[in-house]
Amino acid sequence: MDYQRVWREMWLAASRRVELLRHVHPLTDIMAGLVVAALTIPVAMGYAQVAGLPPVYGLYGSIIPTAVYALLTRSRNIVFGMDSATVAATGGLIAGMGVVAGSEQALAVIPLIAFFSAIFLIILGVVGAGRVMRFVPMPVMHGFIAGIAVVVIVGQFPKMIGLHSDMGSGIVQNISAIAATITQANSMSVVLGVSALVIILITQHFAPRIPVSLIVLVVATFGSWFFDFEAMGVDVLGSIPAGLPDVGLPDFKSINIGLAALCGLLIALVSACESLLTVDIFAMKHDEEGNENHELIAFGFANLFSAFIGSVTCSASLSRTLAGDNAGARSQIVSIAAAAAVLIVVLFAAPVLYFLPEPVLAAIVIDALITAVEFGKIIRYCRKMAVEFLVFLVTGAAVVFLGAAQGVIVGVAMSFLVLFLRQRHTDSEKYLGVVTVETDERGGVLVTRDRRASAGMKIPSDYAVANLSGMISFMNIHEVEASILDKMDDGTDVLILNISEVTGLDTTATDRLVQLLDLIDSRGVEVRIVRALMPTLDRYTRSELKRVLRRAKVFPNRAAALKDASQADSEVIVLKRSGVSVDAPPDSVAAAMHKATDMDDDDDGEDEEE
Repeated sequence: MDYQRVWREMWLAASRRVELLRHVHPLTDIMAGLVVAALTIPVAMGYAQVAGLPPVYGLYGSIIPTAVYALLTRSRNIVFGMDSATVAATGGLIAGMGVVAGSEQALAVIPLIAFFSAIFLIILGVVGAGRVMRFVPMPVMHGFIAGIAVVVIVGQFPKMIGLHSDMGSGIVQNISAIAATITQANSMSVVLGVSALVIILITQHFAPRIPVSLIVLVVATFGSWFFDFEAMGVDVLGSIPAGLPDVGLPDFKSINIGLAALCGLLIALVSACESLLTVDIFAMKHDEEGNENHELIAFGFANLFSAFIGSVTCSASLSRTLAGDNAGARSQIVSIAAAAAVLIVVLFAAPVLYFLPEPVLAAIVIDALITAVEFGKIIRYCRKMAVEFLVFLVTGAAVVFLGAAQGVIVGVAMSFLVLFLRQRHTDSEKYLGVVTVETDERGGVLVTRDRRASAGMKIPSDYAVANLSGMISFMNIHEVEASILDKMDDGTDVLILNISEVTGLDTTATDRLVQLLDLIDSRGVEVRIVRALMPTLDRYTRSELKRVLRRAKVFPNRAAALKDASQADSEVIVLKRSGVSVDAPPDSVAAAMHKATDMDDDDDGEDEEE
C-alpha cells in the first residue's frame, strides 16, 4: 500500500477545500447546514438503534465523521453520516452473531466492525477498485434499497405500536413474532406512532421543504414531558449522556478478529456501492470531475473516526445531500454547519431527549426508508421491463432473506447473465430509427440509409460530433459519458450525438444518458441526435431508446443534423417495422419520430415516466 500517495491525496484535497471556501457564500451554506441537521438529528438517532447502538451514537456519528469527510472529499455537496444500508447490514450481522442490540457486547463489537470497514475502504481506494464498484446496475440498487427498507421497517414496526415482541435475526421469525403478539400493542403508542408517520408522509408530499421530522420530534418530546406519556405505557428514549464520547481504539478482544474482519469487508462493500452511487449522481448534476478511488479513501478515514468514538460505519447520504442541495448548499460548509448543530444538541439538549417517545422515533425511521424507495422506477420496471423487474425482485428478496452484501452479489451476478443473454439475441425484424426518403418514378417510397451523406461536409468549429455504437450498458456507460464530454469544449454550441449504430441500451445506461443530455442542455448546448435505421436487440431496447430520443431533436443522418434547424424540420422520415416502410411527413423530425415510434406494436403503452 502506497501510504505516501494516500496522505498526499488527502492533503491536496484538504488544501483544495480551503481554496474553494473563498468562492462561496457561507451564510447560504450555513443555513443549508441547519436544514441538513434538522433532517439528521431524528433519523440518525433511529438509525443507531437499527444498528444495535443507543440513539446518542447516531448523533456522535453525525459530528466527527461528517466533519472529517468534509475536509477530505473532492465533492462540494456530499453529506456523510449514518445511512440506512450500512446500519441495517450491521444490525443484521450482529443479530446473526447472537449479540443483543444495545448490550455492552454490541457497544464493543460494532465499532470493531466499523474499524475493519474503514481499513477495507481505504484499501479499495488505494488499489483502484472504485471502477469495479460502478458495475452495480440500477435495478440491483433499487432492489437493494427496497430490501433494506423491508428489513428495517419490520424491525421498527413493533416499536411504533408499543409492542414488545421477541425479535430474532430472520424476517420470517420477526413477522411471526409480531403476528403472535399484535393484540398486546399499547393503544397510546399506536396513536402516537401512526399519527406521526401519517403527518410526516403527508407534509413531505405537499411541503417537502418543511423539516417535518424534526418538528414532530420536538412536539412529541414536549408532549411526552407535559402529559407524562411514560405513565401511559409509552416507551421513551430514557437517559442520554451529555457531552462528547470517549475516543479510543475498539476492543479487539470483544469477538473473533477473523469474523469481525469478514463483517467489516461486507459492510465496506455495501457502503462503497451506496456511497459511490450518491457521489456519481451529484457529480453529474453539478458537472464535477469525480474520483471514486479518492472518495473511497475519504470514506475510510472518516469511518476510522467513527470507530474511534464507538459508532457504526457511515456512508454518503443521498437524502441529506439532496436536502442540502435543495437548500442552496455549494460547499462543504454545509457539512461543517450540520455537524456543529448536532454537537450543540449533544452538549446542551441531551436531558430533554429523555422524554422522546420511541414510537415517534420509529415512525421517523420508517418514513426515511419509505422515502428512500424509488417507487416510480419500480413501477416502470414492472410495466415495461419484465427482466429488470425480475432482477429487482430477486435482489430485494436476497437482501431480505440472505443479507445486504449477499443480495448485491446475487443481483450483480444476475445482471451480468441478463447482459450476456441479451447480447446473444438480436431481433433483426424490429427496427427503430429515422431514414431519408426518396420517391421512385411511380410515386413509391424508397428507404435509404446514406452513410456517406455527410462526407466532405465541413463541421463548424462550434459543433461537436460524438459517435456511439454497439451495446451500451452498466458495464461501459461511464466510458461512453467520458467520450461524449471529451468531444466538447467551452466553445461548443451544438452537440451531434450519433446513435445509429447503437444496438442495445439498458436502463442504467439510459438513466445516465438522460442525465448527461440534461446537463449538456443546461450549459446552453443544443443536442441533435442522429438515429438512422438500425435493428435493435429487443422490445426493451426500443423502449429505452425512445427515452433518449425524446430528449432532443432527431435527424436521419449527420448531414441533416449539420443543417440549420429550420431546414431540418422539413425532412421526411419513416419508420421501418417488420419490413414495411411507413411514410411520416409531419412538421418536425422530432415530432415525426415520436409519432413513428408509437406505432411499434411491441412498444404500445403510455410514455415513460421521467
